[in-house]
Amino acid sequence: MTMQNTERLAVKLLGPLRVSNATGVDYAVAGRKPQAVLAYLAFHAGQRVPRETLATLLWGDRFDSQARQSLRECLSRLRRTLGDDAAEILLADRDNVTLDTAHLDVDTRTFEELAANGVSDSLGQAADLYSGDLLHGFATREPGFDDWLDGERRRLNDLACSVLVRLSAQQESEQSDDAALDTALRLTALDPACEEAHRTIMRIHARHNRQGDAMRQYRACTDALRGVLDVEPEAETQRLAEEIRAANSTNAVAGANASVKTETIVQGRKLKIAVLPFSGLTGESEQDYFVNGINEDIVTALTRNRWLSVMGHNTTMVLQGRYEDMLIAARDFGVDYVVNGSVRKASNRVRITAQLIEANSGEHIWAERYDRDLKDIFGLQDEITYTITATIEPELAANEGRRARQKATENLDAWDCYHLGLMHMYKFTKGDNATAQALFKRALDIDPEFALAYARLSYAKVMSVVYFETDAADGLLDEALSLAEQATKLDDLDAVAQFSLGRVHLIRGEFDHSIAAFETALDLNPCLAHIHCGLGDTLAYRGDPSDSIGHFEEAVRLSPHDPYRWAFLMYGAMAYLFLHRHEEAAQWANAASRVPNSHYWATAVLVAALGHLGRADEARAARAKLLADNPDFTCSFARQWLFYIRDPDQIGHYVEGLKLAGIPD
Repeated sequence: MTMQNTERLAVKLLGPLRVSNATGVDYAVAGRKPQAVLAYLAFHAGQRVPRETLATLLWGDRFDSQARQSLRECLSRLRRTLGDDAAEILLADRDNVTLDTAHLDVDTRTFEELAANGVSDSLGQAADLYSGDLLHGFATREPGFDDWLDGERRRLNDLACSVLVRLSAQQESEQSDDAALDTALRLTALDPACEEAHRTIMRIHARHNRQGDAMRQYRACTDALRGVLDVEPEAETQRLAEEIRAANSTNAVAGANASVKTETIVQGRKLKIAVLPFSGLTGESEQDYFVNGINEDIVTALTRNRWLSVMGHNTTMVLQGRYEDMLIAARDFGVDYVVNGSVRKASNRVRITAQLIEANSGEHIWAERYDRDLKDIFGLQDEITYTITATIEPELAANEGRRARQKATENLDAWDCYHLGLMHMYKFTKGDNATAQALFKRALDIDPEFALAYARLSYAKVMSVVYFETDAADGLLDEALSLAEQATKLDDLDAVAQFSLGRVHLIRGEFDHSIAAFETALDLNPCLAHIHCGLGDTLAYRGDPSDSIGHFEEAVRLSPHDPYRWAFLMYGAMAYLFLHRHEEAAQWANAASRVPNSHYWATAVLVAALGHLGRADEARAARAKLLADNPDFTCSFARQWLFYIRDPDQIGHYVEGLKLAGIPD
């Protein structure tokens, strides 16, 4: 490519390296070393850079003669890339190399000049120029160059933070709150521990009567300071938080119960999740329709989770152009998590990828790839939508639990207590179940109208009977039913509340009520795998195990890494056992017992299946594992604690298998 004499070379070093002419046509600079040489020279444009410096930075492990020869070859490649006018730009003599600023624009030079100016317009331009860190994603594996790059990245990042601090302060003083909020949110993305930015966000939210958002920002500030610097917020930040709390309390008294309720719901808040348009559109109308359909269906399916606030892809289109860093834009909208992905089509095969990203940290929480035949496009669209949605829900819950676990106990709000309770619940131990119940109760103390906490507390009590030998006397199951009914009264459209109601009715032997609750739950949210499992369970114990198998298969398909997956597999194994299909029962039970958080009841089903199959060696090994986990396990114990299996033939066949495997009566 040949440059015209009137053109200037533009080198973009902030973000990924880009070299282009005045019309925006890019130069393809091939090779890491030529790119590094050009970037270093551009960064020091107008300066005479010694050849020895370049050789040491990029070929430090070679002899001097070899390093200088490698540099000469590298410069020759750059001249060929830049074309006939390279001589006007790339100047070199025996000892030094220079990029002539008369024919060169470098964004880092412009950024530093604007940052030094200090006036509002210049700061705004500087902020716009800082589209990413220096040579984003670039490294040479040469210690000299990479050390230089790391140092300059830190320096420019600090300068960008300084620019944003000053710009945000100017915007706030000019009463441009929206602009100041945008700038402060960008600043927290660059420096999560910048208290000036957090205070700006808190002040703006408070001024606009968004006290809940202001206090949420204070909690984010506290978390960031503890995580990054292991310190508490400054006194000024704490005073601001107290002022906002006091103002909110005053408003609550003046506004009576409505304001109080609003704040407690902020504590038992909804997560905000953005579903970005999936990439990979080809212009083929069929595939465009397919990809857009997936996006829309994921949004629709996620909104069925009542604890999520979902931004659709028509709204989130604006996220893709505001900043090169998508996460900065997401935080600008107050988004907690981002879902994005891609679709690729080749012939009759399609590859769909999806990922879940935490906006605040940029951490990838989950990612998956799906390869499918493109036969029934609508059936495939439904399958992928349900699978992605069913997987995202437990991943979100688990990550919220991990975040809550990092907080000090005294700082937990209703939302934190709820998700921390879920974490303990998923461990399936007696002690963790008790801890989960205590955390759900604490969530309800903070927010007495937190429907999900009622539902989970109800189910935790059911689990304590089913898995941990808690005596169901003294009204425990009545209490569980009351809690589940309260959850449905508070939110009759919540599928989890209906699920808990179905579980309580099942253990009480009220099969028709249980099935009705689970069917309602599936109408509300067909993407929740544990609802399919619950319905399958009830059908099996009612005497219809053949009708239950499909529900267990659907649960496993929807959420193959679910915290409950061992239960999906175990209950499916029991259904196969009731059907006297012992081979399938053994396979499912074996898979269930291998899940790390599985309960010993999964091993018990495996023992029974192997007993019927007559596999003495395998049965002996499974029996040893079962008795190691529960030395008190006997056939009588099984009859006692499987009381909710009302069909005597079913429980008889189960116990017969245990006896055949050597379990004592």
